[in-house]
Amino acid sequence: MVPKLLKLTRETRLFLRESFIGVFVYLPQVLDSEFEVYLKDVLDHIIDSLADENENIRNLGQRVVKILIQRFGGAKTKLLLEPVYEGMSHPSWRKRNSSIVLMAEMLEILRRVERTSGGTSGNSETIDRILASVYILMQDTTETIRSFAAQTWKTFVENTPKKLRAILGLLFRRLVELMALPDDELQEISKASLMHFVGKYGDALFGEIMEALLIVKRDATTPERLNPNILRGVNMVLKEVAFTLSPKALSAHKDTILRTISDLLTVPDKFLRRSAFDVFVSVIRRTGNKDILDSIVPGLFASLDVLDEAAPEYEAKIRLFDELLEYDSSDVFDYLEPLLFARPIKRYCLDIMTNNAEIFGAELYKTAYLKDFIRSGLAVLAGGTSEEEEVSESYKDALLYCMQQLECHMAPEMTQRFIDDCLVHLQNVNLETNKDGPLAALELLQFFFHNADFEYSQNFNPMIEILNGLLFERHPTVNLLANRILKNVLQSLKREESHLIISFLNNSLEDQHRKRGAGDIVPGFNTEEGLDAFVDVVMSSLVYGTAKVCESALSVVNFFLLHTTPENLQPTAVLKLVGALIRISTYRMDSALKLRVLDIFIKALDRNLPLDVFHPQLETCLLYTSDAADDLLCVDLGGRRIIKKKIDCVTNY
Repeated sequence: MVPKLLKLTRETRLFLRESFIGVFVYLPQVLDSEFEVYLKDVLDHIIDSLADENENIRNLGQRVVKILIQRFGGAKTKLLLEPVYEGMSHPSWRKRNSSIVLMAEMLEILRRVERTSGGTSGNSETIDRILASVYILMQDTTETIRSFAAQTWKTFVENTPKKLRAILGLLFRRLVELMALPDDELQEISKASLMHFVGKYGDALFGEIMEALLIVKRDATTPERLNPNILRGVNMVLKEVAFTLSPKALSAHKDTILRTISDLLTVPDKFLRRSAFDVFVSVIRRTGNKDILDSIVPGLFASLDVLDEAAPEYEAKIRLFDELLEYDSSDVFDYLEPLLFARPIKRYCLDIMTNNAEIFGAELYKTAYLKDFIRSGLAVLAGGTSEEEEVSESYKDALLYCMQQLECHMAPEMTQRFIDDCLVHLQNVNLETNKDGPLAALELLQFFFHNADFEYSQNFNPMIEILNGLLFERHPTVNLLANRILKNVLQSLKREESHLIISFLNNSLEDQHRKRGAGDIVPGFNTEEGLDAFVDVVMSSLVYGTAKVCESALSVVNFFLLHTTPENLQPTAVLKLVGALIRISTYRMDSALKLRVLDIFIKALDRNLPLDVFHPQLETCLLYTSDAADDLLCVDLGGRRIIKKKIDCVTNY
């Protein structure tokens, strides 16, 4: 019968559940000793009702458990104690409330048994363990729980300081366990209890507190099993201790606290590592003593000197510096900067700066150590310095990546200094004898203009001039990078800026071609990027520019036709530029511009460019330009025949 009744205590209908729980108020008395065999099953079913939202069910459940404690508490102490004890640290305030009430009953029984046995029952430690939880609940977030816990404490404790000293180990073990639980309310209760205890007794009992915590820590780090949650709980308790101790006591004991957490600052578990670092920060903030950094940083640098970056603990040690800089970037930055930039710069120093690029990038070109970081880094990548003649490829990769991350976070007013540092490695360069330096500088510029926020300045023009020159080099990688940088810069221009720069672009390309005595084909126009860098600027100038701007844009288009292979005049470029040219011939009134457009179309058709899709528009375009062409081209009869042939070719297609 009892098993069937137990199933009904979990009825979903409230009135039925209440009725069947109520049956167990009377069954223990009715069945007497026969009920004992059902005791565990009844507890398992009834104990959950202590957290029920329905007050009647909650009160009935509490009444049933109270009767069980009164009838069987002496004989079945452990069975009845554990669920009630665990209920005192339940996330539900309702269950905590019922549990503290029931625990008072349990304490009364345990004390009576202890007195009767003359202290030989073995219940004294159990009583102390319960009282530790009662003390914690005196700081509960719920008023009724606080009140009943305080009343229970007064009933069973005569001398509070003496009892707290006696149960200190149990109290701090329980605090650690509660702080390790993933429940914000229980953590807040534990913090409040810690602050109350440490505020009153911390200075006097600090040695015993640390001894208790070290025992808990040791138990959680046995060779058989590491318990990161308990270790994190130890750190969280230590943080509150450091926060609550008087400044005088903390200054006296700070080394003891830091020694306790030092081995946890670099563990792989990021949550455990963070909790240890929080203790470190709490000590620094309370003492205002930045010399505490000396207690961990030099040791970290020494250990990183002998660690390979592939080692499991390498990343954990590197990440500690993220925590340090996040805590107080200005003071810690000033402390770390001379260590990080000691020559030659170590690989792990690059990783630290890369991880904290936002902080170090903001100081680029501002501090004594960072003012020449880009320039000296490029020198290393270009072939080494007197200090670093031989560097590995992995070091070079790390250095380049570090510089790329920092440049994206530098102050906008430092952009020109950064560009100037890069241009030093691009001017008058001989790619046959030195390609590493130029490639590194180009990769830096390409990364910056692709990822950073920047505004075009006419000070960029010397860079554009040099990049245009690199398009003429017979080096595919250099051509590609130069093209991509130009693309990022030119596509960022506003319309009016495009019109201002188009004449400069035209003159620059012509000058570079003339200086280098280049052949018909410009290598940089014939990469996978092709003309992408220039198309939008040229198209905007053709369509929206003044007659003078349009003239310069037409010159650039003419340059493209002369120095790009037909297969590299990509469909996108053709579509955009031909559309813009047709618009000029159709809507602009300037005859000279129309004739230039006509000349460009003739060259395009001579080069067999794929203009099939434009034949109807080209026919109209040529008709619009024919009047302008007649008078001008009568001088050259051969020219007239060429034009006529082209018109026939288009219209008869």
